[in-house]
Amino acid sequence: MQSYKHTETGWILIAILGTVTVFSLGVGALVQSAGHSPAAYFVPVILVAALANFYKLMVTVDDQAVRISMGIGLIRKKFLLADIVAAGVNKNPMYCGWGIHLTKDGWLYNVNSQEAVKLEMKSGSSCQIGTDEPQAFLAALLNAGVPPRN
Repeated sequence: MQSYKHTETGWILIAILGTVTVFSLGVGALVQSAGHSPAAYFVPVILVAALANFYKLMVTVDDQAVRISMGIGLIRKKFLLADIVAAGVNKNPMYCGWGIHLTKDGWLYNVNSQEAVKLEMKSGSSCQIGTDEPQAFLAALLNAGVPPRN
């Protein structure tokens, strides 16, 4: 049974990566027209791959796990509810940014928001899942039996 499903789109990330991709395509075309290698298109290809993998974040809570999927779905992660000992809302500073990276509060999975739900695990590790509706996400976790963070 699914109790929560939400998709957040990273509009700012799309605008930035889209603009830089178009600019780098123009530079690549100029470089290639000057007789240089087609390797000039390497940067736009990398940018398109980044855009495809980080343009959205889908979060699902069911009776067994929290599941996240980023972009086109190549990046997926599952957190079993039985392994989560506490959850709470965190607000991250702007410099924490977007994507997937390690922060002082554990791994951060984020496409747009400063707010995140922090999951504390039995193993002692923690992670944060960015969301533009932290209270609804947290409520779904609490309804699934995850204790609130103190």
